[in-house]
Amino acid sequence: MLQAHPWLNDLRIEVTPQVAENLAENGSRSSAIVTDHHWWSPRAWLAPNQRIHQLQMTVFGPRYGRRRARTTVTGIADVTSVYAWPDGLAPGPISARLKRAARGWISRQIFSNENVLVSESPSLMRSFNQRMKYDPRRTRIIPNTANRAITDSELLQPFEWDLRAGIPPQTVLFAYVARKYSHKNHEFLPALRDELGALGTDCRFVVTFTKDEWASSTDTFRHACINAGIVPISMIANLNQQCTAAIFPSLLESFSATPLEALCANGLLFASDRPFVRDVCGDAAVYFDPLDAHGSAAVISAVLGSDSQIRAYRQAAARKARTLTSAPERARQYIELITELLNQAGDQPLRETSHEDTCPY
Repeated sequence: MLQAHPWLNDLRIEVTPQVAENLAENGSRSSAIVTDHHWWSPRAWLAPNQRIHQLQMTVFGPRYGRRRARTTVTGIADVTSVYAWPDGLAPGPISARLKRAARGWISRQIFSNENVLVSESPSLMRSFNQRMKYDPRRTRIIPNTANRAITDSELLQPFEWDLRAGIPPQTVLFAYVARKYSHKNHEFLPALRDELGALGTDCRFVVTFTKDEWASSTDTFRHACINAGIVPISMIANLNQQCTAAIFPSLLESFSATPLEALCANGLLFASDRPFVRDVCGDAAVYFDPLDAHGSAAVISAVLGSDSQIRAYRQAAARKARTLTSAPERARQYIELITELLNQAGDQPLRETSHEDTCPY
């Protein structure tokens, strides 16, 4: 790899403290430079006398801050700058709408000036290309995969407590691993529980909220759910395995690893009938309308009442897990893309640089 891609010898990786803390393998931290500079820092925007890198890649764009290389590759992950605000989600006060509109416009302009855009979602990239008249030849689709901490037995850790403690054995537990963001559609869960109860299925939803998020939730919501708190990636698999199934009623995503992780760890996933899920899960998930609690309950109840359907979906999930791009293969695709762009630009160093020359953000 180093012979074919010599720039790997001089690779500089910058991560935030939060990313560094969540790396599953301690050894990988040694190759990362932890930076606490933020996009609002003046140093992130002030232009240097000359660009000091050959290529700058931003994993989750937009690339806020000055352009630090002649070639830029950016992952397009700002979903609200591409898609319209989803039905069923309150738009919020006028101040929030204006802020969102301004931020979306800025994000789209930044994206449109990059050399290459990378997405994990074909549907998201198609929507952006159509909206911005962006040249599809300047885009790449590199599929995501489940974190190794979900699939590698050596990295797995048991969840710290028994989720079924004090829960009747007939109660169905659904895992929903997500922060309390409005587009995650958590408020759908109490209504869904009521509809499932009317069909004879008692259930609870296991959510992963911070203490403040849980405290700010309504009594109705807390009655329908169990809060597992913030869960390390190494425990996500065991959390899913303690539940009957996983659920994903999200209304808007650029890409989410939650469905992939649920398929790999549990095998039975009920999810929003939206392109950002179908792109990833294909026929391995059970789809429902995340705005229709009554209809969704009927779909979920029908599957839970059929051993043959449960078995068929778990088999489909296992097949999907086997076809996922591996982490090394995904890395190779990024490496080959970077090498291609460096070769096109002329793979010559701009100048000798030192750690002090760079301005991370």
